[in-house]
Amino acid sequence: MILDNFNDEITIYAIELPNNKIKLTDHDWTLNNLEEHGVNIRRSKTRRKIFENEVTSYGVVVSDDELSLTASKSKFTEAKHRFVEGGCRM
Repeated sequence: MILDNFNDEITIYAIELPNNKIKLTDHDWTLNNLEEHGVNIRRSKTRRKIFENEVTSYGVVVSDDELSLTASKSKFTEAKHRFVEGGCRM
């Protein structure tokens, strides 16, 4: 079981892509969870920038409040680790 900073379970979706790739995504879960706990990243440009800088250091992309990471299937384990670390960093 993977836990976040609030000791909740983390949900990760793995989507198979062409060319032997896989996309890991949280479907907005991370930002919604932070907001439920009183941390609103969406309203502050400064918080948003800090958040994006932190998660992108793990190779995670933020788009439309969704965290995602695309990697080759052979790198799935490493990609999953980086994705979880990036999401839990907050």
